[in-house]
Amino acid sequence: MKAFKESIKVFLAKTSAFFKKVGSFLNKYVWHYLRYVFVPIGKFFSWLFHFQAARSIMSSIICVFIGIFVGFIVMLIRDPANCFAGLGVLLSSGFQGISEGDYDAISHVIGVLTPMVLAGISISFAFKLGLFNIGITGQLTMGAFLSLIFSFMGMPWYVCLLIGMVGGALIGFLSGFLKAKFNVNEVLSGIMFNWIVYYLCGLIGDYLPSDWIDSSNKTQLAKMSQNGRLPTLLSENTADGYINPAYYNVTAGIFIAIIIAVIIWFILKYTKFGFELKLCGSNKFAAKYAGINQNSNI
Repeated sequence: MKAFKESIKVFLAKTSAFFKKVGSFLNKYVWHYLRYVFVPIGKFFSWLFHFQAARSIMSSIICVFIGIFVGFIVMLIRDPANCFAGLGVLLSSGFQGISEGDYDAISHVIGVLTPMVLAGISISFAFKLGLFNIGITGQLTMGAFLSLIFSFMGMPWYVCLLIGMVGGALIGFLSGFLKAKFNVNEVLSGIMFNWIVYYLCGLIGDYLPSDWIDSSNKTQLAKMSQNGRLPTLLSENTADGYINPAYYNVTAGIFIAIIIAVIIWFILKYTKFGFELKLCGSNKFAAKYAGINQNSNI
């Protein structure tokens, strides 16, 4: 037993000496050179994270990588043999059409991006006030539905756009009014308005005029008039006079979204109203002490 203990002590001593030599080697020949690479990178990110925008962007990127990593773990558990091939498809398929110059894929990305940018602006604006605008789905649905109705009535695109903005703002106003007047949680009211708008639009859709319904497919609407569509940046007309579907989504909407984003940034950063919103969101008690009416801002 005594000999066994002595052998254990000798083994641990040799192991400790080995790792000390490895550490000394790494410190002398590896870290000595790598620090010239990693130290500047660390200092750069330390400087970069002083900016709120950089922290927001990096947090979004980190969330994307976490999602990809979790998805890879699931694929690894379900199908270990093909998990790396699946990861490659996951990372490359979304850019395949774009890299090949496929206008249909590019226009689809732009078309999906535009309302998401506008919805993101709406949500971020509410976040500055400390509110979670989960009712954006209902607001977007109501705005789109009213725009569609007015386009079938022959209204020009700018009228349809204005009506859509008013319709979405109305749903947001109702949720904000309940919060300011009765302190109803905006998450609960937002979810309820989402379903109210969903069923209301479906109910109205059952009583639309017959000429607004596609005669070949009763489950979908007829083609909108060109006057009701946003101006297209690319155009290629088909034989029936309509724009090629590959170019439907390449509209001025993306530029409108960018302009609105710049306007909102200016309001939040350089106006009294924007300062009040941020103060109410960061510390409502300090805002109240400063004489700011939080309910009116909501």
